[in-house]
Order: sequence, then structure tokens, then C-alpha cells
Amino acid sequence: MLRIAIVDDDCTIVEGIRHYLLKKVPDIIIDHCYTDGDEAFKNLQNQRFDLLITDITMGKISGLELIESLQQTSNRYFTSIVISAHQNFQYAKKGMIYLLKVT
Repeated sequence: MLRIAIVDDDCTIVEGIRHYLLKKVPDIIIDHCYTDGDEAFKNLQNQRFDLLITDITMGKISGLELIESLQQTSNRYFTSIVISAHQNFQYAKKGMIYLLKVT
């Protein structure tokens, strides 16, 4: 079973992703959903998850900062998917692949 964490400052997006994945992918567990990057960091440091889906721009901490902080404080490997409502190609220049949210 794939364990997934979802982080986005828009609770509608969090619930939409959660609902879609649970409907389309039967063998997953989504037991970590957050609307605040800081709260996500504090809680996910000690949690097991395989995939992190996070918005790139949030309040106090960005999705990139969240990923980097979790990588530095965790001994576990996890995959990240970054989503954004902004078409900012600076991330593509860094070699990062991201998903564009439809707003």
C-alpha cells in the first residue's frame, strides 16, 4: 500500500486530490492531509509516507521548503509531486517537474 500525504493551503484542493485518488487508485492510504506547510512539517517528520503531494506556494513555508526540510530531518526516502496554480518556468529550469492546477 502506498501511503500519501497531501499539503495545500486550499482545503478544496486537498479534498479534491484526496477524493480523486481514493476513487481512481484502490491500493493507497491517504492518512495525512494538511492545509498549512508548517503544521505538515511538524507532523510529517515522525510519520511514514511514500508520496508527498504539495502546493508550491503556501503561507509560512513553501512546498519546496517543506520537501527540503523533510529530506534533511528524515531518514526515509519519499517521492514528491509539486502542484501550482502559477505558470512559473523557473522551476523547470531547476530540472523540477510540476503539475499546473486548473483554477
